[in-house]
Amino acid sequence: MKPLQLTMRAFGAYAGEQIIDFTLLGDKNFFLIHGPTGSGKTTILDAISFALYGSASGDLRESKNLRSDYAPAEQKTEVEFTFKSGEYIYQVLRAPEQELKKQRGEGTRKVPAAAALFKILTDGSKEPLAAKSDEVTKKITELIGFKAEQFRQIVLLPQGEFRRFLIAESKDRKSILETIFKTELYRRIEALLAEHSTAIDNDYKALKQQQQFILNSTECENNDQLLADIQIFLQRQKEETAALQTASAQLAAAKLQLQQAQELHNAFAEETAARTAFLTLTEQRSAVETAKTEAAQADKAALLEEIYNSTLRAHKHNQECLSAEQSAQQATAAAQAKLQELQQKLSEQLQQLDGQSLKNTANLDKALELLNQRILQLHSEAAKLSGVTSELERLAAALVDNEPCPVCGALQHPHPATITAAQKSELQLKTQTITRQVQSLQLLQQSYQQAQLHLAGCEATLKANQAASVNAAKEFSALREHFKERLDASDFESQAAFLAALRTESTRKQLQQTIAAYEQNLAAATDRLQRAQNAVNGKTEPELSACKAAEQQADAL
Repeated sequence: MKPLQLTMRAFGAYAGEQIIDFTLLGDKNFFLIHGPTGSGKTTILDAISFALYGSASGDLRESKNLRSDYAPAEQKTEVEFTFKSGEYIYQVLRAPEQELKKQRGEGTRKVPAAAALFKILTDGSKEPLAAKSDEVTKKITELIGFKAEQFRQIVLLPQGEFRRFLIAESKDRKSILETIFKTELYRRIEALLAEHSTAIDNDYKALKQQQQFILNSTECENNDQLLADIQIFLQRQKEETAALQTASAQLAAAKLQLQQAQELHNAFAEETAARTAFLTLTEQRSAVETAKTEAAQADKAALLEEIYNSTLRAHKHNQECLSAEQSAQQATAAAQAKLQELQQKLSEQLQQLDGQSLKNTANLDKALELLNQRILQLHSEAAKLSGVTSELERLAAALVDNEPCPVCGALQHPHPATITAAQKSELQLKTQTITRQVQSLQLLQQSYQQAQLHLAGCEATLKANQAASVNAAKEFSALREHFKERLDASDFESQAAFLAALRTESTRKQLQQTIAAYEQNLAAATDRLQRAQNAVNGKTEPELSACKAAEQQADAL
């Protein structure tokens, strides 16, 4: 394990944040932590041990008592330790159980212990390995290969425990060493060794018997002859082992050469693929440049889009007003024609009745007045005719001889006034004719008055539409002039050029996304090609078949 950086916050002798960067030592593997008593040397070891195993470097300090007495109540005690183990870099964060000031209100709150372990990847990101205190300690043990007790015995020698060892008497040093190095295990080993000694002695006797058995079996008279035979066998074995080692070395070299050739072959293949990808992107450059021009023109056109749309709306409104004005003019002309038609009919009716002709509006108004008088007169005549007929019939029926007539006073009534059926029919026909004339004139009068009202409404609508047309024309003219000024001040030569460059907002966004994606892909492809070319620069692509044949030949030895 190689320490890289240690960060302590409110830990031990350090009330604030203290960062120790071991990388400043470079490749030096041996260094000294020194300073006066109480300067915090042991705190560094405590922090490393606590970060790795959740406990201090000595048995006299508990993890929950590692918080600095000088730290503010709101400052959290925690340790962050970055170290290298093997080929990888790891970072462990650990905080003890502690009392902190409440975030709200008065008093303190108990914060439980916490721990986390990460692997630092090559791109700087962190891969979580453990998130609980026990899991972190277990994972650290797997990575470093030591438990906490073994780490303190082999890697860290606690300062306080070593001081006790130096000042102790000889008879106490054994006990101190046992406390520091945990030698209870060795005591058991010593007892086991005694047991093994007895077992070895028994084994020796058995081996002596086996030795004699071997001598008898190999037909050797003594050990010297057996050793001589063994030396011959060992010499032969040595020669065969040397040959085997030579063959193994040749095979290893062939395998290494094949591996290097395969890697170089892959590098050349990557360079080819990177160049192809780069060329594919460069072929799209003209299209992307066109898209850039289109996007730039579209952005400029977007600055004129609002005033252009406003002008279009004003133009549409102006056309609608002109159309409404034209419709109102047509409706007014139709109403005038209808009124003239009714005026002609009235004139003809009055001409037939009274011999008067209507030639102007003043005469028409007077004619309407005469018409009303004529209608009343006809009503009166019809009523009189009907009344006279009824009265004559009533008087004739009431005459009695020798009684005076209420009309002429005669006592005899040889010829009473009577109305014949023909006269009665004539009176009734005349009355019906007058009634029909009255009804016809009344209907004509009503139609004429309605036509007058309709014409007045049409004329009012026409006037309103004419005013609206004037306002709409002014608004359209002002907006059109404003748009023309903006267009002249822009980079567009004409309105047609502006409309050709105009794009919707979604299209503009899509163009920008396409351009950004291309530039990003091109940058990545350029970087990839550069790295691939650097990997094969000055090298020749190997013959894999020859390397494979050499490896197979070496493997066959």
